[in-house]
Amino acid sequence: MSTEYSIGDYVVSVVDDHIGTPRIKEVVFPDVEPADWEPYRDIALNARGEFQAQWRGHLVRRRDGTGPNILVDTGMGPGPHEHTGENGELIENLGKLGLSPADVDIVVTTHCHGDHIGWNVARDGDEPRATFPSARYHIAANDWDHYSDPRNPNEP
Repeated sequence: MSTEYSIGDYVVSVVDDHIGTPRIKEVVFPDVEPADWEPYRDIALNARGEFQAQWRGHLVRRRDGTGPNILVDTGMGPGPHEHTGENGELIENLGKLGLSPADVDIVVTTHCHGDHIGWNVARDGDEPRATFPSARYHIAANDWDHYSDPRNPNEP
């Protein structure tokens, strides 16, 4: 699935990866009152009333086709994912937008949680490689410093 939004000369396309793990909304958002969910129930909660995020990225391109292909966040990654046993679909959905991983020029990571960095690196056997081989990757310095320091926990 892809949803597109136009902003001036740019088109932002949603690139879905995988549906997230269902979570009890009161645990994830303890300060949100039950009544505050009502206007957002249809888009924010599943049929059981649980919060269930869609892991995804966003592709930013100029409408006229000039300029770089920018992927903001890369979803949860290839999988298979523990809660469904299914693989991520970001690369497949990027293809539906007419791009291969080699066509991505810039990858912007908004923050280093697993559901935002999952496709940044792929593996060929034991060897890691950039999933988007032509891209320049951008990660905030404070995230890079924290997560690349072996003294810090890997969990956000």
